[in-house]
Amino acid sequence: MLAGFNLKQMKSALETSVVKEADEEELDPLLKVNESDDGLDDVDTIRQEHKKPSRSRIRQEECESTTNSYWQASELEGRGTLGPTEAPDIFALGMCVIEAFSGGKVWGKRDQNFGKPTSTAKIPPRPPALDDACQWTLVERMCSFDPKARPSFTEVLATFQVFAEDEEKANADLSSSKRRRKFRHYSSRQTHPRATSASIACALSEVQAWCDEASESSALNYQLYERMDDISARLEVMNAEDTIVHLPVLAELIFRFRDMLQRHVNENPLLRLAATRHVVKTIVELHGELDALMDRLQLIRSGASIHSWHSQLSSYREQLWKRLRLSLALDAQTLSGELEGEEEVSLLGALLAFEAKKRSASYSAHDLELLQISLVKVEETYQLMTPGPTPSFRTTESKTMLALSSWFISPYEVLFNEWDAFSRGTFGSVHFGTWMNSNVVIKKMIAFEESGVVIPLRSRRGEKSNANEPTEEPYKQFLDEMSVWSQLKHPNVLKLLGACHVGQHQFIMCEYAAEGTIDSFVSSKPVEERGACARRVLHEAALGLHYLHTQNVVHADLRCSNILIDAEGVVMLADVGFSSLKTTTRPNDTTSDTSRWVAPECLTGETPTFASNVYSFAMCAIEVVSGELPRGRGTTDTAIRANIRKGLLPPRPANCFSDSEWSLIERMCCSDPNARISISDAVKLLA
Repeated sequence: MLAGFNLKQMKSALETSVVKEADEEELDPLLKVNESDDGLDDVDTIRQEHKKPSRSRIRQEECESTTNSYWQASELEGRGTLGPTEAPDIFALGMCVIEAFSGGKVWGKRDQNFGKPTSTAKIPPRPPALDDACQWTLVERMCSFDPKARPSFTEVLATFQVFAEDEEKANADLSSSKRRRKFRHYSSRQTHPRATSASIACALSEVQAWCDEASESSALNYQLYERMDDISARLEVMNAEDTIVHLPVLAELIFRFRDMLQRHVNENPLLRLAATRHVVKTIVELHGELDALMDRLQLIRSGASIHSWHSQLSSYREQLWKRLRLSLALDAQTLSGELEGEEEVSLLGALLAFEAKKRSASYSAHDLELLQISLVKVEETYQLMTPGPTPSFRTTESKTMLALSSWFISPYEVLFNEWDAFSRGTFGSVHFGTWMNSNVVIKKMIAFEESGVVIPLRSRRGEKSNANEPTEEPYKQFLDEMSVWSQLKHPNVLKLLGACHVGQHQFIMCEYAAEGTIDSFVSSKPVEERGACARRVLHEAALGLHYLHTQNVVHADLRCSNILIDAEGVVMLADVGFSSLKTTTRPNDTTSDTSRWVAPECLTGETPTFASNVYSFAMCAIEVVSGELPRGRGTTDTAIRANIRKGLLPPRPANCFSDSEWSLIERMCCSDPNARISISDAVKLLA
């Protein structure tokens, strides 16, 4: 990270440079041959970590032929002594960044450009240690051979400040995790994309490239892109305070637009047209938010043609609707030629049914009738592709596509970056996203057709089953279980907001728990408050588990990482069996990531039951109250399994539980599942 070489001091130096630049008359010190290490300590902390020969000696040995032109911008070559100007200083500062992250070996010993002045060679290669794409983009701009293309000191200062703040937050989170002495695979707290000029430039470049990909809406896309690009350019030349305050607002709008385009560019044009209503709605909303931003910045809109968007948008929108109507007028035979396989036909049918059933208020009577007629044609197309009756599992209520499940959500209404996941597993990946202007969590799943992936539910709803029994057809099982989950209503159970079961966009959408996992939430509290906080959240978690059991639902994977806290501090059970996809391995093949929470009987082939949930809840209680993993972090998986099979409890943590509380833990962890206390009785004792 750029903050790794003391950005606070560099930021201070930049501020001084901006103030003194006009009055400075000496030769720019960055253009002199520096024979000492003075002034480099704050930048070269990477090399300070290793006791090696001094920096000056290394540079003398490796750069004998290099003069002051090594850090000199190309426009200064051959011009002799020249007072300081902003652009060359920006270039030199960018080279300092590269030097810091390359350990002093800017070109590398074997690079053909080693030792050459920067004015005659390309920019040095990206150091492996500088792995942040947005930060490297900024450095590339700083080291551009065109002085006009380099960012200003104001922009660099503002961007460095954002990087430094991000680094401080990351270090604070790391410090907190070290206090816990527990390994965490990922953070379930949402981190927003860095709002920097570099990240905005990256996003705008992607947006521009994708505008033409969705050709039917390219005019609408370009109109919005040009406005965003213009505001970005005008914001760069403003004072640092305005830039720092408003850059995140612009970045958020650009990122939303980029994510929408990313979802569309690789789709069949017919599928994109089926999302016309949402595309137009999103673009209008973004235009409105750009107007509000320009008003806050006191930027004049009336004189710039690109910001007079209302009249143009009406024309573009009508053209898009016309293309949609023409596409929907195609006969079934033509539709089958336009769509590739059953997957796309099913997705088109689901999209049209969603629009007709859940978004009908946005359509005129004529267009709504056209949607209904088109659905019939899609049904006919499906029959042409798959002779015979429509499989009953394709819908939950009947064979017609109009009988859409209540939980179905159009994938185009959910925005998230498919390449930016905060967790990955055998089921797929987990992402932060937005839906209806609210933050959500998206679980993008591996296609059901891929071998080895099932969704374990029906056998886990309080019914005993043998692990060797054949698994129900995954697609039908998914439909059944989404119906079950969508009906669960309890403040301590994570709410299913929707799901998509067709096409390549198979996902589950849940509430966003802003405060992360239950154990991390408790550990973030002051020491004197943790005990009371732990007991409150455990009681709420027990209430959620009790509700599931009253609904005849067994949690398939109960552990602290699946007990979340929302922004109001309310506990919610997540991954209620069906949202945590599993491979077809036997239950006794549980990995070390989960075995420490598993009841003894589940290690011998039994599926989770109400009683095994109680055992797992006790392990969560030990973890939350003590701040340590149950059975210790350093314990091997083999030892953990052996102790569980023997019926051994984890050691009682010192100074954590009262005698009555530990007695409850013991009653929840009896080796005989039938002897364990029920969750309803546990709730009473935890109250």
